[in-house]
Parts: sequence; structure tokens; C-alpha cells
Amino acid sequence: MMEIKCSKCSHNQKFPVEVFDYTGYVCPSCHSYFVGDDKDTWVFKKQFSANQKTVWAELSEIIDVGNKKPCIITIIQRKSQNGVGNEYVCLNKDDKDIFFSDGGGYYCTLEQIDPASVRIKPDSVSHNNQNYSFEETVKQKVIYAEGFVFEDLENESEASTYAHTFKELDFFSIETIDGEQECYKGTYWDRTSYLNLFQKSRRYLERTKKFGNQFILSILPLLILPYFIYSYINEPQKQIQHIEFNETFTSKSSSNSFISTPFELKGTVKKHLVYEGFSIPSHSGSMLTISLVNENNNAVTSLRPIVHVANPQNLANVIDIDFCKVLPGRYHFVFETGELETEVTEFKLEEQIKLKYGGYSNTPLIFLYIIYIIGIGIYGAILFSANEKGKTGVDDKSTAYGILFKSGFFIFSIVGLALIFGLKYIEDQQSCESTIKIDTQVDHTGTGSSRIYRRSNFFIGNHK
Repeated sequence: MMEIKCSKCSHNQKFPVEVFDYTGYVCPSCHSYFVGDDKDTWVFKKQFSANQKTVWAELSEIIDVGNKKPCIITIIQRKSQNGVGNEYVCLNKDDKDIFFSDGGGYYCTLEQIDPASVRIKPDSVSHNNQNYSFEETVKQKVIYAEGFVFEDLENESEASTYAHTFKELDFFSIETIDGEQECYKGTYWDRTSYLNLFQKSRRYLERTKKFGNQFILSILPLLILPYFIYSYINEPQKQIQHIEFNETFTSKSSSNSFISTPFELKGTVKKHLVYEGFSIPSHSGSMLTISLVNENNNAVTSLRPIVHVANPQNLANVIDIDFCKVLPGRYHFVFETGELETEVTEFKLEEQIKLKYGGYSNTPLIFLYIIYIIGIGIYGAILFSANEKGKTGVDDKSTAYGILFKSGFFIFSIVGLALIFGLKYIEDQQSCESTIKIDTQVDHTGTGSSRIYRRSNFFIGNHK
């Protein structure tokens, strides 16, 4: 057992092993750097800034790796052109050193090798009949440290990496520190196995899992609730009625009014009535006005006149109408044709009609979920950013619920919900206009590209 008391901040650090041959010490509390080979006489040299990068290891932590169970006596962060890397020096009770290292995408353990047993060439090294090919050389500078140190932390060091010729997980490292060459044989680990070696990482992973579960439980009702509310308020619109019929009208004059077969629209509230059909006159260029008449109260919905477009193959025109917000009841259509420029002895008008009454648009709900997804992304990032602080010591009593409440996520969700359904209510209360569209259609027989038979149904929303 070894105990170090910082002369600057009086922090006590206990080590379960005896450490020898050190050249200095860095207090993990105040980050003061002392130099000297005796804890009673070493001298203050400088003070490091508080660590800003993630360090998974904790000073004096015992690592359970095999049967060795070494204790961490040194933590060093070095910066190179490749980024920041962490090094942890461990010592077991048999005075055997074990090294751990991690950085941008790599995790490994290292074992120090006697340089006399290593054969170094310009582009390779060999050790125990194992060959390693040169990869790169980087210069490094210490930016943070804790615990015992065995080098001058103000000096720049150099590290060369060599990859094993056949074994992709093995590598060799030659480092020049304080002018002396040190050799290490290393093995890469997968991230999960490596991080599970350290208590802080295990706590962090457990806490992240807890946060994740709490986050899901927190947002799940907010994701489900809008769907059920939206379905409930649109319940009357869910019942969709389909009506199909054909009408053929004949007259000796091109100017006439034709009344369709009556039909019943069922329900208890106003719904959209969608008209999809073919209008096939005997003469092109004829003008047509379509009106919807409510036989219960004689209310008439008249649309703008349309002109049958000349069709080079036949006279069929496709007509799409959205009768906006139609009350249930008994109805019929009135088809009024205008006078042609040329005289006709007989005029014929065929109408193929397909009606859909009911249905609603999911656009407001989709829009709400888009807002929710953006919000979940933002507040999820806030949440797990706060959780990231757990790597360096955030209060373990913090919960996802608490952070979500503090971040205003629930207020954001409620406001978003109220906004969307408020807009939906306002839209339902506003009046709207019916619309009509006409286009040529080559095939009206249902055997070719006839849109009335081929295209899929669609929901219609209100029109301003």
C-alpha cells in the first residue's frame, strides 16, 4: 500500500501497490506536476489544465484482465497529428508493468519488450521470428497526466507503429522518450471488450442504458397520444362510401340540362365528396357545367364551366372534382351543356361517374411527427450530451426524466400538439371551395390506361 498526499491541495491518493523508479507525480485533484524521485522531496514544476477529453480509467483502479489484476498508477494523454490518445500504466503486485492505450478508433494493450531482442530495419522490425511492417511515425506532446510519471512531461516524444505481417490484431511500437528508445508489443481489442475493463465505462454504459430506457418511456406516450387523438377527432370521416354509376343523355339540341340518377350520401357530419369520372360528348368543344343539388334543402353547388377538350383518338375527357365539405343527404347532379357553334341534329353525352364520400388527410399528423422527430433529435442530443458528462463525473442521481423536464421537452411536445390540432380545428371551421379539373383521356373503356379504373384512391383535405 502506498499513499500520496498532494502538498498543494492535500488530496490523498492511495495505491494498493508500491511504485519505484518514478521521476515525478501529477495530482489527480489539482493537476499539479511535481518532479523528483522521492515523494517527500519532489518539487512543484507546473500545473496542467483540467482534462477536457474522455479518460475511461481511474487512478488506483484495479483492472480485471486475466489473473493479473494490475493497478493503474499513471494516466497520460498525448496529442499528435492523429488526435489525442490515452495511455494507462498499470502495475501488479509482482512489479510487472502492463500498458493500455486508446484513442480515435483504436483500443489496445501493450507489453514492454527488451530493445536488445528487437531487430530494427528502416521499414520493418522483427521480434521472436515475428515480422512487422512500418506504418507511420508521429510526434507526441503530453497535454494531461495523473499519477506517477516516468519521463519529463514537457519533452516531445516520438512513436513509430509497425503492423504484423499476417496477424491484423498484432502490432509493434517503438517510442523515443527523453532520448531513450522503448519497444512495445501490442494487441488491438474490440471497443466493447476494452471498455468493459474499466469501472467508469461500465457505469457509463449502465447509465446510458438506463437513460435510453427512460428516454423511450418518456417520449412513447407523446408519440402514441397524437395518433389516437387524431383518429378520434376524425372518427366520423373514417367511414368512406363509394358510389359508381353511368349516365347517358341524348337531345336534339346541344344546349340542354340533364339530371342524373339520385344517390344517398350517408353519415352525420360534413365530408369531402370526390368525383372521378369520364365525360364523353358526341361533339368536341361543347361546354359543360356540373352542379351538385341537395334534394333535402335544394342547396346547389355549382362549378365553373368547362370545355370538352378535343381528343385526337376519341372524345373522352377525364373530370376530377372535389366537392368540399358536403352534408349527408340525398343528391343528384345537373349537367348543363352549352350551344355549339355548328348545328347538330342529335347530341349525346355519356358520363361515367365514380364517387368517394369521406376520408381525411393525415398531413397534419405527419407534420406533427416531423416536428416531434426534430424535437426528439435535439432534446435527445441534449440528454445524452448531459449523460456524456457522466464519463468525467456527473451526478449519478441525474435521470432522463429530470433532464427532459429541465430541457423543456414536454412543454415543446404539448405546444406542438396544441398547435397542430388547433390548426386542424380552425381549418375544419373555415369555409372552402369546390374545385374541378378536366383533361383529355385516350382510353375510357377500362382496358388501357384508363385512370378512373387504374389509379389508386387518395385522401382529400380541405381547400382554402
